Amino acid sequence: MGKGRLLVGTAAACFALAAVASAAAAQDAVSVLDRPRPEYDPVGGRVGSFFIYPKAEVETRYDTNIFATQNNAKDDFIGVFSPQISIQSDWTRHALNASAGAEIGRYADFSGEDYEDFFLKTNGRLDVLRSTTMFGDVNLSKLHEERGSPDDVNGKTPTEYYDLNGGVSGAYQVSRIALFGNARYQYLDYNDVQTSAGTTINNDDRDRGVATTGARVGYEIIPNYLAFVSGEYNNRDYVTSVDDSGLNRDSQGYDISVGTQFRLSGITRGEVSAGWQQQFYKDSQLNDISGFSFKLGVTWFASELTTVDFSGARTIEETTIVGASGYLNSSIRVDVAHELRRNIILTGGAGFADNDYQGIDRTDYLFDGSIGAKYLINRNFYVGANYEFTMRNTNVDGSDYKRSVVMLRGGVQF
Repeated sequence: MGKGRLLVGTAAACFALAAVASAAAAQDAVSVLDRPRPEYDPVGGRVGSFFIYPKAEVETRYDTNIFATQNNAKDDFIGVFSPQISIQSDWTRHALNASAGAEIGRYADFSGEDYEDFFLKTNGRLDVLRSTTMFGDVNLSKLHEERGSPDDVNGKTPTEYYDLNGGVSGAYQVSRIALFGNARYQYLDYNDVQTSAGTTINNDDRDRGVATTGARVGYEIIPNYLAFVSGEYNNRDYVTSVDDSGLNRDSQGYDISVGTQFRLSGITRGEVSAGWQQQFYKDSQLNDISGFSFKLGVTWFASELTTVDFSGARTIEETTIVGASGYLNSSIRVDVAHELRRNIILTGGAGFADNDYQGIDRTDYLFDGSIGAKYLINRNFYVGANYEFTMRNTNVDGSDYKRSVVMLRGGVQF
C-alpha cells in the first residue's frame, strides 16, 4: 500500500466525477470535508490574480512500534513540524495552482529515525472549448520508506527516495458521449543506506521509471448513468538492467475494464468498474502476473452532516523482494466524516488489503483503522487528535506486527 500507487489514477479519478452530465453538478451535495465554511476558512492573501494560503502545523505522536516488528517492539514520541504554502489562481477560465511544503520529524529516543520530507506540486486546467478541457500536473517529493514496508532493506536509517511524476490529460464531452485520454510518467530514485555494521546497502537497482497511457470512452445511457470502456498500458523500466539478485525487472502490462459512473437522487455518486489485467516481465525467471481487476469509488451522503466514502481496487504492484515478480494488491476501505458542529469534524475509517506475491510463497493481510477529531477555533487556528491502528498478518515467520499511533496537533493558517 505504498504512497506511489495513487499517482497514476489521480487524473482519471478527477475525470470520473467531472465527465458526468454537467447540468446535475450544481445540485450535487458536497462532502463534509470539502464543503466551504466561510466563517472558518482561511481568507488568504491576494497577489494580482492569485491567492496565497500559508499554513503551519505542529504535531506530537506516540508510536507503540516504530520499527513495525513482531517481537521486542520499540515505542517513542515523535515531534513533527509541517509548514506549507499554496497558491491558487482566481480566473474565470483556466486554472493554475501550486503548493510546497515539508514534514520534519524528530524522535525523542531513536534519533536515527529522524526525517525531513518535502513536496513541490503544480497543476493546471486549460478550458479549450466548452466541451473540451485539458489538465496537467508536475510533482516532486522527497520521502522516506515506512519501516513496515516489505521492501524496506532494514538500514540503520530509513531509506530516503525521490518521487518525480507528472502527466497530461484531456476530457471531451458532447451530448451523451464522453472521451478521456491521459499520459503519465513517474520516476523513483532510492538513496543508498548504511547497515548497523557500517557497510552500504545498494538501492540503485530499485530506481525505475513508470510510463502509463490510457483512454476511456463513455456513453450516457440515461441521465446520470454513464457506461464506459477503458484501457491502460504501462511500461516499467528499471535504471539498472540487472539488479543485485541477477534479475531484469523491466515489464509491460495492460488493464482493460468496463464500468459505470452514476448519481442516485443526489445522495450517492461514484464509479465502479471491472476488467482484466496482465503484466509481462522481461526476465524469464520472473512469473508473469494476470487476473481480474476492479475499481470502486462511491460517496454516500447519509445526511447533511455525514458523508461515507467507499473505495477499493485490485492492481498489480511492484516489489523488489528477492524471487517475487510483483504482487496482486486487493484493497477495500470505508471512511466516514461527520459534522458534529459547524466547527467540529469527526472522522473514522477502516481498510483491508490482501497482497498476494507472485513467484514466492508470501501473502500479506493488512488492516488499518482510525478515528479523529478536528476543532476549528476560528479561521486562523485549529487543533485536532487522531488514533491509528495498523496490523499485518503474513505467512512469513517473524513478519507480523501491530502498531498504534496517537497524534495531537495544532495548526495556524491564513
